[in-house]
Amino acid sequence: MDIHTGVRWLKSEYGERCEHVERDVAAAFAVRGETDSFGPVSRRVVCEACDNAAQVEEEDEVVQCNDCKARHPRRETRTWEAYDFYAPQGDVALVLCHACWAAPKHVARMARDAAEEEAEFGPRKPPIPVLADDRYDVVYPDEDY
Repeated sequence: MDIHTGVRWLKSEYGERCEHVERDVAAAFAVRGETDSFGPVSRRVVCEACDNAAQVEEEDEVVQCNDCKARHPRRETRTWEAYDFYAPQGDVALVLCHACWAAPKHVARMARDAAEEEAEFGPRKPPIPVLADDRYDVVYPDEDY
């Protein structure tokens, strides 16, 4: 694919690009996406510097913990979804600070969720260790998917 074909493909496939990729398509490093509860909304091709800046901005965003209601930078939180999470039906992922993640309330929530999943689908099969290929630590049986 020559450079002009690559530029046309980037424009048709992704639409938006940072100014660095706009000037030089070879600077393309990552595709950053915006999503809502129903899935992808937009995609933007960015260079490495713009990708790093966006990552820092996302990590510095202040969010509220669903359990303790304290406000924390996103990098100090984790997001949790139940096994049967489905955003279109109104489910909302929980944002929890690290302290609340390890607290008895959430540990009990995760145990209850695991029990409900096991009641619906049966016990999970343990992963099968793969020793011959160092690219993967484990392989999951096909029946789990």
